[in-house]
Amino acid sequence: MRSFVALILPLEVALFIITTVGFVLRPPGDSTNEAKASGQTVHKTRQTLWSFPCAPSASSGLLSLSAPAIEEFAVFYHIYVPPGNDTDANVIRIVQEQIGQVGLSYVGGCGGMNRNTSTIVYYNTVGRSGLIQDSFMAPLCESYGLRCIHMDHKDQGFEELTLQSLYGFCQGGEVGQEFNSTKRQKPVHDNKDEDNIRVVYIHSKGSYHPGRDQENWRYHMTLAATSEACNKKQAKDDTCNVCGLQFWAYWVPFMPGNMWSATCSYVRKLLPPNSFEQRYRQVTGMALVRTVNSKNSFTSNWLTSREDIYGLNRYAAEHWVGSHPSIVPCDVGGQYSSFDYWIENNRRNVTEDYKWAMAPRTQGEPIKTEVEEKKFQNLLGDKMLRKKEYFMLAGKLFVWQELYNQAPPQSSWAWNFYPDGHAWKQLVQKHGNQTVDLVLSDTIPL
Repeated sequence: MRSFVALILPLEVALFIITTVGFVLRPPGDSTNEAKASGQTVHKTRQTLWSFPCAPSASSGLLSLSAPAIEEFAVFYHIYVPPGNDTDANVIRIVQEQIGQVGLSYVGGCGGMNRNTSTIVYYNTVGRSGLIQDSFMAPLCESYGLRCIHMDHKDQGFEELTLQSLYGFCQGGEVGQEFNSTKRQKPVHDNKDEDNIRVVYIHSKGSYHPGRDQENWRYHMTLAATSEACNKKQAKDDTCNVCGLQFWAYWVPFMPGNMWSATCSYVRKLLPPNSFEQRYRQVTGMALVRTVNSKNSFTSNWLTSREDIYGLNRYAAEHWVGSHPSIVPCDVGGQYSSFDYWIENNRRNVTEDYKWAMAPRTQGEPIKTEVEEKKFQNLLGDKMLRKKEYFMLAGKLFVWQELYNQAPPQSSWAWNFYPDGHAWKQLVQKHGNQTVDLVLSDTIPL
């Protein structure tokens, strides 16, 4: 059996470099004002963007004319502008498309038709300044019945900048520069129960790496995160606190692509995004260090060692929203086990593509190669092999314990989803935070 540290020893060096050097940030570009949107351009965009989500409700419940009665929504939008002006047209098109999607969605009130007040879109810009300004955003947002607030611009940075603003909103704190260090405004719908407030996070995927796959995936993720299915209380199950296009539980609980809707009551439990990457990196490092000459070591007999899998550097932002053991996920596209369906799907406004359900729905979602499939089947067939596997429940419990000093609640999906979940559940009830060490050291049987 290969030890965990033997497989990913080069990553330990990378951890040291990341810890010492810090984030590797994209270089800023020149400050220019390359684009201004005329009223004619905005009007044309609104006419040509899809309007199907404001059609009468379909059987899937994803799209609807109905507007929320008491819920408050806040949308947080992370916009990256690459250096050089050769990508300006692409960035402008992406922003126009996504603002149109938000405005014509359930969260946006179908372009203001179903709201007495405007949904607020808080946005940050990162990279080259001057392209996305209020003079461009204000008329675009107003044409869809939205109110857009530019919180800040940074020459460099990753998604944690906007996620931190979202986190602060749910904490009842500062949101952006407009608020001048004051508390956030009262809920749009005067909702006194803050647990009902939902925040939506989207970003301009494809502005850095343009391509057909990015176009399709961004469209479907944005639609899902702003949909009625993700943001209206469900009659069948009202416990979901994070929703998006797809939820995966292997290799880590997360929404691939990192666009989602969440309740503020859940977001408040998470670690602050601006310190999450550092802490997450420390926990990964602890998993490596403890395997050196250690009896209670992890193994990694399944997935390869990559930054995205371990949530290092910029990938930590994608792992953040699913990092708490109390997450109760649902999704609208999880019936497809791979995201390949969504990045290849260029269909628009096809309701049958979306179906809401509690998540996760399948155990095989990240398996993309025959080698990984074979390794996964070997784990499923060998209890002794999988009990120390970092990407099985042993590793998940370790991370939850180190990040939040908690295990999932007794009612959690995790105990039913992961192999040996019920056995782990009973041991956690009896041994608490010592469970993982006791099992890995063979002090107690699984």
